[in-house]
Amino acid sequence: MTKAYDKVQFKILLNKLHGIGIRGKSHDWFKSYLQNRSQIVEIDNYNHATNEIQKIFSLSKNIHASIPQGSVIGCLLFLIYINDLPKILDWPCVLFADDISLLTSCKSHTNLNEKICNILSKTENWMTSHNLQLNYQKTKLITFHPPQKQPLNIDISYKGTTLELVKNVTLLGLDIDSHINWKQHIQKISKFTYALYEIKKTTDVKTALSSYYAYAYSWLSYGVILWGNSTDAQILFTLQKN
Repeated sequence: MTKAYDKVQFKILLNKLHGIGIRGKSHDWFKSYLQNRSQIVEIDNYNHATNEIQKIFSLSKNIHASIPQGSVIGCLLFLIYINDLPKILDWPCVLFADDISLLTSCKSHTNLNEKICNILSKTENWMTSHNLQLNYQKTKLITFHPPQKQPLNIDISYKGTTLELVKNVTLLGLDIDSHINWKQHIQKISKFTYALYEIKKTTDVKTALSSYYAYAYSWLSYGVILWGNSTDAQILFTLQKN
């Protein structure tokens, strides 16, 4: 989505909070937390007369949207705001914050373009009713199929934007390819072994270990339940021991 947190409407959010059972004093608390907020714009301006940099402020303006970012409760409020999106779709929909993954399947690609456009249309209609906006420039298409199958020839334009068809995509830190064999994800990690070797050679073991735990270790442990049974994983574990 585009500027998702900034577009959350207070009135819609408060209605959703009421709908999930947050009512009475608890609802009043959230209402008090969200309403009567204002914002100003501050810029630095160089004054040629005095050779000083002065701060200039705009007039204060009340806002009726935007969840305070960086707050403890901000992410939870946004999830409540979008949590009912999958209910209006006839296809699986996976949400993580402001990232949406829409899935569909087909036995023949003859009606696939129409199917995908229908999915996007329903999603966009829901977004529009919630003052949210899809970012088509960042929206990618990926097909999943066995290696022996020919890839589908998909060419989809929606609202004047051609959606990019990719062979692999990064989703929540995992590199997913069209065949779901995790080669792309494993290659990313294995390349780091050479960098680690150079770090150790030019610095010391302590610095190399710090680099390992900062990068390689987190890559190895994150999502291993998914890619750990890959046929290429044994190569990676050998490199990790080295």
